[in-house]
Amino acid sequence: MRNLRIAYSRGSGPLSWVIRYLTGSPVNHALFLVEESGVELVVGADWNGLVVQTRARWEARGNVVLAVPPLARPLDDGIPALLGMLDEPYDYGGLLGMPVVLLGRRLHRSWRNRLHSPRALFCSEAAATLLRDVGYPGAEQLDPSVVDPGYLMRWQLGGQS
Repeated sequence: MRNLRIAYSRGSGPLSWVIRYLTGSPVNHALFLVEESGVELVVGADWNGLVVQTRARWEARGNVVLAVPPLARPLDDGIPALLGMLDEPYDYGGLLGMPVVLLGRRLHRSWRNRLHSPRALFCSEAAATLLRDVGYPGAEQLDPSVVDPGYLMRWQLGGQS
């Protein structure tokens, strides 16, 4: 039985700390948890793009899942879209463009991520894209290029951010 969920985590590295500091969030990473035949897999972005590994291996690298918010409806129909994302490269430009987006938020402005690549994904970009692709309620309002993990988690928990 497959069970696709979006989860949010906290890493132990310096980039993880920077992301949490800039976003003001307890989380720095959005990922997918997929349960298949009793094995929990993590599909998450790293420097190579979206990769798959067991949750145990992923947590052994210093990552801790902090939240797995409940879903308004199952995401299992998003598994084909998720598998299609596995070939997408990491959006380095999009990550570098996020500080401008975050500064805009603090100034109550809506600034675009001008360094975002439409052919690449970082973690929360992948999660927001999947939510939009499967027609998740309210996800049409998400712009994947400007969504950080904390923003997406707050949106998922409360319906908006």
